[in-house]
Amino acid sequence: ATLLGQASSPPEVTYLVGEAALQLGDVYQARDLARAARARDSSLPATWLLQAEACLDLGNDPEAERALRQASSARLEGVQERARLAALQARLALVRRRLPQAERDARAALALDLSSKPARMVLAAVELRTQRTSEGKARLEQLAQERFPAALRTRSKHLFAAGEVPRAIEDLQLAATLQPFFVPGQIRLATLLRESNQSEKSRQALRRLLAAEHGLSGQRWRGIQLVKAGFFTEALGDLEAVHGQRPEDYTTAFSLGVALAATGQRQRAQGLLQLALQRVAQA
Repeated sequence: ATLLGQASSPPEVTYLVGEAALQLGDVYQARDLARAARARDSSLPATWLLQAEACLDLGNDPEAERALRQASSARLEGVQERARLAALQARLALVRRRLPQAERDARAALALDLSSKPARMVLAAVELRTQRTSEGKARLEQLAQERFPAALRTRSKHLFAAGEVPRAIEDLQLAATLQPFFVPGQIRLATLLRESNQSEKSRQALRRLLAAEHGLSGQRWRGIQLVKAGFFTEALGDLEAVHGQRPEDYTTAFSLGVALAATGQRQRAQGLLQLALQRVAQA
């Protein structure tokens, strides 16, 4: 993907590599390749859809909303593209807790493409949140059986809450196999293994996660997610690398300070945390 994403590549190839990256869970790479493809050919409206989906996976719904607005104003000729747009709009509405809108958009996507897994996933989430439990569980179960990674991760949460930890771990392991570069999924797997007293397997999952190449932005995201999950030692390498390149980034400085404090390096941690607070005040 790094090779094909360079300036000499045809934008269509860059876009397709971005789609492949998205399928494997490398959402930062997918977002960056969508931007790169459109920078060389602004007539590729599907790049807005790719960017929006990657940003939703990253939790960056403001950028996802902007990308969806651009996609809506573009000419999406294929039925699959229009269905994908509606499904992504449904996901955004779900994130914003606009459940009636999410359901309308999801059903609009299914009217165009009855097999749309993202749209079916949104419907399952809406049903589970609106006391239509049996319909939501059945839809989620079907998607998990079809090996849809998001459904596997969601079913894992329900299984864990019900005390079925081995089955919850199995779902996360399968999702991690299908999307080996999806950072939150890998961290959730490592966390659950750690909480289940499977320390060696947890460390193995973390080693696989840290071995993946993500680029500087991806490293930043991975490091911050590791700190949030309490894997402070594992976060240090990513955060040190990013802070060295982007010392003005106060979020990275703060996360690095937290990780250093948690690993006993309190003097340096104090300096970074003070620096982060100063930069926040300036911003």
